[in-house]
Amino acid sequence: MNQPDAAVGRSLRTWPGRIPIRNHHRRVLEAGLCYFMTIVTLGWLIGPVRDYFVRAGGDALLGILSQTVVTLLVLIWAAGWVIEAFGVPARASAGLAVGAGAVGLALASDLLAGFLLYGLTPLQVVGEFTQPEGVVVAISLALAAMLPLFRARRES
Repeated sequence: MNQPDAAVGRSLRTWPGRIPIRNHHRRVLEAGLCYFMTIVTLGWLIGPVRDYFVRAGGDALLGILSQTVVTLLVLIWAAGWVIEAFGVPARASAGLAVGAGAVGLALASDLLAGFLLYGLTPLQVVGEFTQPEGVVVAISLALAAMLPLFRARRES
C-alpha cells in the first residue's frame, strides 16, 4: 500500500476538489494581487499626507488632485514592473485582467474599510463618488485599471 512520493503528488494534483490553474492564468492572478497591494499601499501612505493638508486648511480637491498625480506616476512604473516581473502574456486581455482585478479588489477593500473604520454603508461609500473629489478618484481608478493594459501591449 505504500505509494512512491511521485504517485502521491500526482494524485493530489488531480484530486477532483482542486481547480487546475494554467500557468499564464496564475501569472495574471499574481500580478493583479501585487498591483492591488501597490494601489492599497499608496493609498495608505499618501492618504494621511492628503488628510493632514486638508485639515491644515488646504482645499480638499487640490489635495486629492496632488495625491492622484503622485499615485498615477508610481502606478505607471508599477504596471510595467508587474507585467514584466510576473511574465504576464503580452495580450490586451491579460493586461486588462491585471488592472481590472486589482482595481476591483481595491474597491472591495475600500467598501470594507469604510464600514469597519467609519461605519459607512456601501451606499454611502459609493455615494462619495458623486462629490468632485470622488469623481477624480473614479477617473484615477479607471486609469489605474487601464495602465497594465497599455504596459502589456507596449512590452509586446
